[in-house]
Amino acid sequence: MQLPKPLASSVKAALITIAGLAAFSAAVHAHDWRSHYSTEVSYRVINMSAGGSLNVRSRPGAGGVVVARLRKGTSGIQLKTCVRHAAWCRIEVGADAGTITGWVSMKYLGGYVN
Repeated sequence: MQLPKPLASSVKAALITIAGLAAFSAAVHAHDWRSHYSTEVSYRVINMSAGGSLNVRSRPGAGGVVVARLRKGTSGIQLKTCVRHAAWCRIEVGADAGTITGWVSMKYLGGYVN
């Protein structure tokens, strides 16, 4: 079935607009977290009670499986990427066989460590 030309042109224009908005939105969100955090510095665990630990999860959000725990004050944490308006970031800490990777809530990371 072929659409009438005016309708076909309108549909094509709408699809191009939607694709453009999606690309713009993705670019804005990809850049958004970098305006708050940096991959060039290290972070440490903060905002935990004494003896508390930060859950490192398999995916962003409280529903992710806990794959590791980091104690308050743990430093040397590197950010890899962030999602959900920089609320959750994928991190890496440690070296070689002891490397821990996963997702953490950014309300528990801070204090640049150079």
